[in-house]
Amino acid sequence: MGLEVRFCRRPDDVRLAYTVLGSGPPFVWIPGWINHLEVMWERVTYRRFFERLAAHHTVILYDKHGVGLSDRDRTDFTLEADVADLRVILDELAVSRATVVGNSQAGAVAAAFAAEDPDRVERLILHGAWAHRADAYPEAAHEAVLGLIQGHWGLAAELFTDLFVPEADAEDRAWFARFQRECADAAFAFGMIQLCWELDVRPLLGSIRAPTLVLHREGDRVARRSLGREFASQIPDARFVKVPGRAHFPWEEDAVSVLAAIEDFLGVDHPGAAASGSEDERDGGDAVLRRDGEVWVVGVPGRESLLKDVEGLHYLAELLRRPGVETHAVELVAAVEGSPDPARAAEDKLATQTGPDGGLGPLLDREARRRYRERLTELRAELEEAQAATDVDRAASLQAEFDAITEQLATAVGLGGRDRAAGTTAERARVKVTRLLRDAIRRVAHVDPQLGHLLDASLRTGTYSAYEPPPEGAPRWEL
Repeated sequence: MGLEVRFCRRPDDVRLAYTVLGSGPPFVWIPGWINHLEVMWERVTYRRFFERLAAHHTVILYDKHGVGLSDRDRTDFTLEADVADLRVILDELAVSRATVVGNSQAGAVAAAFAAEDPDRVERLILHGAWAHRADAYPEAAHEAVLGLIQGHWGLAAELFTDLFVPEADAEDRAWFARFQRECADAAFAFGMIQLCWELDVRPLLGSIRAPTLVLHREGDRVARRSLGREFASQIPDARFVKVPGRAHFPWEEDAVSVLAAIEDFLGVDHPGAAASGSEDERDGGDAVLRRDGEVWVVGVPGRESLLKDVEGLHYLAELLRRPGVETHAVELVAAVEGSPDPARAAEDKLATQTGPDGGLGPLLDREARRRYRERLTELRAELEEAQAATDVDRAASLQAEFDAITEQLATAVGLGGRDRAAGTTAERARVKVTRLLRDAIRRVAHVDPQLGHLLDASLRTGTYSAYEPPPEGAPRWEL
């Protein structure tokens, strides 16, 4: 599906850019604090997200005044100005009634519109949104963000990237930072962040009559889950749904859960309906891990997600093609990256891990291992304290350090507690294969926790790796 951008003008001659996808009941998506129709359309996850919604609805997307392809000369940073943009878009398309979706800062815009023009809102959907934000965060944090935007918008964009898509790799973070810089300039970012902080639509919420769905990611760092729950509690008969993940953008990470919740709310027979039954019902079904151009399709047929093409998924697919077969790390690298010289490959497989064959000694000496283990003991205690205090950010930071040290120890110590040696081709292949396979499983788990759990339990890594499916209920993989 291509992107056709159109333009309309407000009464004050400001030009707004918009696009229309699909056909069916009108469905308007109000952009969050920044947006750029063309740049976002480059993003495969964004494109597939809205193409799926457009299968049953006329999806309306637009750039509000100040960002993207719309006129950039914005100085009026008010809720009323954003509501006015929404009205202009709907009037231009002669839409008298629509499902209105507010994402992030736009949740307040959608709620205000639903309260003020109830006859034009069929249903209201809010994602990662808040009715009033200032009380939830320290004033000092707000001032620091504003100061960073004023001083260096590029650095601020990188900070926001870590908040919006915390699970992104280095390449994706660079893309999102560029996206933010292309969406808007520092003056707009400053004005809109200030508006985000000042928003307060709580007095309007009791008058909303449209059926309302409030979606919020469990670990959203831009808007804490408590803000979404509070939003829903003040709208009559609103439905609050918690979805897994930490990404603030709904089309990133586990987008399938967001789409399924929206489709359920709208009464659409979404593709995942047949596959969303009990765990027992899914155990015997097929599963998909298939490369499709620049992405991988993963999940169960009819409820599939997209993953960026990374090297570990190639290794994972190779092991799934040979269930129950132990494959040496050198052999696996050769299968994925191309066959090396057969004699050299055989020599590498037979190489011992220490001694005169090229090994460089232990990866970690005795003192380093002792210090690592002491730090793990400290981290366990600190992690328990953070969890008891419900300090989510500190607990996540401590867990990340704990996992990193554990992985380092696992890399350095082999069977029976023996030291692993550095330097041999076989050892380098083992380290690479193990790291990439574990990364691939984590990525699968983000979009399909059940398949991720199955793979984590069924995949054995090391000098020899193997996919050992469970004796009963193993999926038949489409590769």
